Amino acid sequence: MITQKVIQYPIIPYKKLKPNSVDEFLEIFEEVLDLDLENGMELDFLIDTKLGSDKISPTLVLAKLKDAKVIASICKEVYDGTYPYKEIEDERKVKKMIESPDNHFILFEINGEIAGCFRCALDFEHKKGYSGGFMVRKKYQKTLDVTEELRQTILKYSDWKYEKNQLKSKKDRLERKTFLDDFREKIRNYDSSKKMKVPFYSITRVISEKKAKGDTTPIWRQNIDYSIDD
Repeated sequence: MITQKVIQYPIIPYKKLKPNSVDEFLEIFEEVLDLDLENGMELDFLIDTKLGSDKISPTLVLAKLKDAKVIASICKEVYDGTYPYKEIEDERKVKKMIESPDNHFILFEINGEIAGCFRCALDFEHKKGYSGGFMVRKKYQKTLDVTEELRQTILKYSDWKYEKNQLKSKKDRLERKTFLDDFREKIRNYDSSKKMKVPFYSITRVISEKKAKGDTTPIWRQNIDYSIDD
């Protein structure tokens, strides 16, 4: 996602907040503080903490045909020929996937260089989407942090305004909105330091297992009819 952020106040880098003396500490804030002890001081600055991390946040860019060669080379570099889906190592096959409306490659770009990528696949028949194949060049591993860019991109494109007029049934629209709001809240509050457990089974399996145990209590979410309103 290409964004432009307006910063109103000076930013104090986190790594500068480890001075060797009081004088060095005061020099850091010399240009951003009005040292008026009698009337008080306004702290018009921001501290870029990033939790003490020096990791780089890349720009997310949608891949084009010309990027197929780089994507294939990154896959070969990262997996040393062990990646199970060999088509990602083949430039021609990657080009076909980029041309297909069912596949998208998202690039991690740093100062014009492609540092990594991942793939999104769309299953229009079953109205599902998948992402996977996250790859980062070896020289950027442990220095790249895509959490915030992914978070903002997901929040941008999962906005209810894109879906509110799509489903035929009002009941299904309300249920979808409830589900979407819950999803967006989880994304908003996601902390990359915490591991997330992702279930590998569907809501149908959950319902079947409950019934097998004689549990007839309702599940909070309803099945949604995703028929599109023409």
